[in-house]
Amino acid sequence: MTNKTRENKSVKITFRISQADFAPYEKLISESNLKTSEVMREVFLAKSDKAVLPKKQSVDSKRLVFLANKASNNLNQIAHKFNLAHNKGKVTERTYTSLLNSIINIENVFIEASKKC
Repeated sequence: MTNKTRENKSVKITFRISQADFAPYEKLISESNLKTSEVMREVFLAKSDKAVLPKKQSVDSKRLVFLANKASNNLNQIAHKFNLAHNKGKVTERTYTSLLNSIINIENVFIEASKKC
């Protein structure tokens, strides 16, 4: 036994994986004559430094997404009501085009801001 296996293992890690994800390790466990925990510990420790973890979304980024969601919902409601008014002839073509262009500009600002997140 190496010094590593004699070391007191006081940290317990528990997680679940699908049967499909476990299948390659199942054969390895049965052929190794080791306990499942021993094999999984070695696999975990061997690959832990090679893991590619997803980048955590920043608080600013989450807030931007929240505000963009709220603003886009409001803009959609405004555009819908304005379109109805235009179709009924209550709004001039010039005013309609101006508002539509403003909404498109706001959309472009949101798209550019989201690319920076």
